Amino acid sequence: MKKHLGAVPLVLLLCLSFGCQDEATREGIPVGTAERAKIVSEVTAAMHSYEDAVRRLDAERTIAHFAKEPEFRVCFDNQISDYDTLVSQVRKDFASVGTIEGGFTDITVLLLGPGVVAAIAPFRETYVDKSGNRSPVKGTVTWIWGRRGTEWKILYGHAAHEPDTGS
Repeated sequence: MKKHLGAVPLVLLLCLSFGCQDEATREGIPVGTAERAKIVSEVTAAMHSYEDAVRRLDAERTIAHFAKEPEFRVCFDNQISDYDTLVSQVRKDFASVGTIEGGFTDITVLLLGPGVVAAIAPFRETYVDKSGNRSPVKGTVTWIWGRRGTEWKILYGHAAHEPDTGS
């Protein structure tokens, strides 16, 4: 399967911006193997939690994964939204969809800096409207997660969807 990695240049730019260093954070504090594994595990779990909320069409649980901050932005299919716009759109979209099938086919987590990671996940989904019409799509999502207290929240996201004619 060919993976779409259009978001990789953004991730590399962010990595350079946050000053990633081998086994170190931006402040130069060593990140050992155990801490790195813990962060990857936590963010992978957060990705699966997000995915589960979407599959269940649970708008409020999905929204809870996003950071309610003025700088928050997502870009879905060239449409850039702030937090309030995204919240409104999620509620509206979830009310009109019957089911969403499928999900992430892989998750890669990259440590970018202290309390900041990127998660890149190709996906295959089928949107089924309330009349039973099916729309298969595929794409890749990139979420930039930030640690907020004890939780990981999405600070920025980018996703591209395209018709999945191979489904």
